[in-house]
Amino acid sequence: MIIPAIDIYKGKVVRLRQGKFNEISYYDSNPRDLIEKYSQLNSKLIHIVDLSGAENTQNHQRDLITSFSSISKSPIQFGGGIRQKEDINTLLNNGINKIVLGSKAINDREFLKDCIKEFGKEKITLAVDVFYDQVKDSYFLATNGWKNKTKINIFNFLSECVSFNVKNVLCTDISRDGMMEGPNLRLYKELVLKYPQIIFQASGGTSSVKDLSNLKTVGIENVIVGKALLDGNIPSKNISGESIQC
Repeated sequence: MIIPAIDIYKGKVVRLRQGKFNEISYYDSNPRDLIEKYSQLNSKLIHIVDLSGAENTQNHQRDLITSFSSISKSPIQFGGGIRQKEDINTLLNNGINKIVLGSKAINDREFLKDCIKEFGKEKITLAVDVFYDQVKDSYFLATNGWKNKTKINIFNFLSECVSFNVKNVLCTDISRDGMMEGPNLRLYKELVLKYPQIIFQASGGTSSVKDLSNLKTVGIENVIVGKALLDGNIPSKNISGESIQC
């Protein structure tokens, strides 16, 4: 399915290029209007990111985000600057359906394990942002807004997460994000083969209907699409998921 993405910064709909705040594009669309539109198109899930909260947890937009649940018929997946279990509990109790955990979960595995146990594997989506190391010919994790390139191998990390009962994983190739150059099919194919028990959400680079078809070919059923929908490169009628239409 297509999972439409709405990134919100200071109340505005935006897109970043490779996660860089100095390369930000603002859109005229109102976030509430977009949510209503995607919901009316029967989106199975809407992905919302609080970039203000991701940049600085003190500047989070929680009240704005939770207000969206009252206008959406579609489930909402939300991420951005979530660091405490209390925040997760509040969001889930205010209409948010899935919580995305990224850097905090990677840096604190016990936190991730506790969240899965307390809130359930269906409610937690683990976000992993990866970069390719040409010398080692493998992929490694980036954290803290992609500023910190770690030595944590994505495959070793996910093998550990499987033991925590992690079910949903949102994987972004940071070199592709916002670039409209197509998704990293090699990466996703390898992930699907190694971890059939995980439901992956592919993110980064999807820019056409053909990209959607290619991802499905390698076993990816769920695709986060932001810029391509906002710019019209992928017609919004494809959100319904009934069939891919040009």
